[in-house]
Amino acid sequence: VSSKTMANNVTNKTGPRSMNSRIFIGTLNTLVVKKSDVEAIFSKYGKIVGCSVHKGFAFVQYVNDRNARAALAGEDGRMIAGQVLDINLAAEPKGFNSKSGQRGSSSKSGKLKGDDLQTIKKELTQIKQKVDSLLESLEKIEKEQSKQGVEMKNDKSEEEQSSSSLKKDETNVKTESEGGADDSAEEGDLLDDGDNEDRV
Repeated sequence: VSSKTMANNVTNKTGPRSMNSRIFIGTLNTLVVKKSDVEAIFSKYGKIVGCSVHKGFAFVQYVNDRNARAALAGEDGRMIAGQVLDINLAAEPKGFNSKSGQRGSSSKSGKLKGDDLQTIKKELTQIKQKVDSLLESLEKIEKEQSKQGVEMKNDKSEEEQSSSSLKKDETNVKTESEGGADDSAEEGDLLDDGDNEDRV
């Protein structure tokens, strides 16, 4: 049996004593930090009897709960490889059982997700407010443009009306002058009739 398997078995035990003396190390940059690094960091708080490193988190099993609490107090919030460690006693997260590697991490990530969701919700609200104000501005611009378009149309129709009235006036003037010529012709006829009568 390899030492790795033994370590995993130790960190998977669910007895109260094992749980209380085990710590869960969350937000661990496991791409950089290896098992040997974890053991080196946490061995100063007491004898480590088991250590298992998973993607993004790890478990360290101490001999007793006093060592685990000392490690929690000393290392929680410390930055390692660009990430701030989030450490809890393995007995504390809810939903822990014999398959606690995944269950523990999911309950932990659930807590982190809750915080993240609040942040995301806040950011989305701010974005929504910005979008709403932009939409309002666009609506105002559209209204102004449509208003200007109507005004331009009105101006154009007024011009058309004035030009048509000018044409109408010209027609009236022409008609009147033609009518004047007819009147003078009629007067001439009357005069001719008068002359004829005189002649008779």
